[in-house]
Amino acid sequence: MRPGRNAPNALEDAVSHLRRGMVAARRGRESLHNLREKERALLCEWAKTAGCIFNEDPTLELHRRSAHGEHVVAFDPESTLWWKVTHPGKAGVGVEFEYEMLPPFSVTGIFARELLPSEYLCRMILHNQEFSDEVRLEGYLDVSAPSIIVSQPHFKGTPATAEQMSSQMKDLGYVPLRNLKIGRKNSVSFYQPVRRLAMFDAHPGNFFHANGMTVPIDGILANISEEAEHEWLLEHSGI
Repeated sequence: MRPGRNAPNALEDAVSHLRRGMVAARRGRESLHNLREKERALLCEWAKTAGCIFNEDPTLELHRRSAHGEHVVAFDPESTLWWKVTHPGKAGVGVEFEYEMLPPFSVTGIFARELLPSEYLCRMILHNQEFSDEVRLEGYLDVSAPSIIVSQPHFKGTPATAEQMSSQMKDLGYVPLRNLKIGRKNSVSFYQPVRRLAMFDAHPGNFFHANGMTVPIDGILANISEEAEHEWLLEHSGI
């Protein structure tokens, strides 16, 4: 099955389906493993209804196929889109904060962990909103170790330099986070304190430059909703 462009709101529709199906499970404080299995089943159910179930990795038929940090990526010259398939049984990477076990339950650190399918889809939605991108959910690879399939428009440009990347993030109101490295070796992290958005795994390979503008095409973007986490990131930003 060759991939085709899915509806623009497929990400939001799938997240809504997952949230409706997971209300009772989330109340029960189930393990991440159990939550992940239930969300996979719900996402598979949504994909069958939407007609976007895949039984084979669609990137196998495409060009310039390669494995990256979170995905296998390939280019479709007909649609000029990049197709991204999460690694078998995975749903991307996100961040989680560590807290003290006793009051006042202060934040002590941050680490990377595998995301639930709903968290991965929400990360794609957040990326689209923040950077005016058009990542779309294309389907679900229904095999023993399932994957999520998304697409992203091709950006005609050149890989950005570290200086161009940092300059663009500064223009967007982000400040660098000291010694907080999540993801690729030598990557950097940023925080937007007004909109409370943190970006991790930022490196020139995740940014492209053209016509005087540098565009993030990937990165671990996180919405910081807890006040303690916001304050902790501010402490590491030098603001």
